[in-house]
Amino acid sequence: TLLLVDLDKFKAINDTLGHAAGDAVLIATGQRLKAATREVDVVARLGGDEFAVLLDGTHETEAIAGVCERLLESFAAPLDFEGHAVQAGISLGAAVYPRDGLSQSELYKAADRVLYEAKNAGRNTWRIYGRKAEATFELALAPVSE
Repeated sequence: TLLLVDLDKFKAINDTLGHAAGDAVLIATGQRLKAATREVDVVARLGGDEFAVLLDGTHETEAIAGVCERLLESFAAPLDFEGHAVQAGISLGAAVYPRDGLSQSELYKAADRVLYEAKNAGRNTWRIYGRKAEATFELALAPVSE
């Protein structure tokens, strides 16, 4: 399973507290993601404020949901940066190989679609790719009839 993880409102942290605070949040994000996953899972920063987590051998919806909830909980407590309590939440999108994509590109696109569905749902939540998510995305791209 591929989880795409995006920090919520990261730009606001950089803009209000500076890039040093943003860097501290990125480091803490990697640490929190690693601490909330298993040793066999892979955590990587893709760039900017986006991370990926590869869940080894995890493909059941209930297990994925459990991991997503654990990851969200790991961001509940603010982090301390030079005496400032910095609240950094995350949004997650999950896609399962081979069900949601046979190639790296297809799997990434599926996870990215539902990541932005999670962000549009109010952030600090997660979505798993599936028929409903695909239908929602297709409808979003359909032209509006007058």
